[in-house]
Amino acid sequence: MTNPPPLHIVHPVYPPTGEGATAALMLLGTTAEQVAHTLACRDCLGEPGESCNCPIAVYLHRMLRPTCEVAVGETTVIVFAPDGAIHEVDLPGPVRRFVAAFDLGAYPFLRPDFDPEQEGR
Repeated sequence: MTNPPPLHIVHPVYPPTGEGATAALMLLGTTAEQVAHTLACRDCLGEPGESCNCPIAVYLHRMLRPTCEVAVGETTVIVFAPDGAIHEVDLPGPVRRFVAAFDLGAYPFLRPDFDPEQEGR
């Protein structure tokens, strides 16, 4: 018996617009913990306090096509579309709560330098 072909999971992509960013953000979950879990499953790692390199920014870089720059704040995200348009959208509540907690040190497993061997020492 041969092995089945590998399963390729296709994630949706969205246009680099306010509506596209909002739709992508809504997929992250309904609680901050679900947002963290979704980001971890998608290997979206980032740095606390880095608006262009936090896990949410990394996630949006992967979800918005064509790729564009984003800046994540405490309550909004700004999408710099390739056509020069700038879109600012409100972060959904669970994403806001995730951002606030992550910037204060929660979810260390989403940081690129996380070492589970060092956790708790």
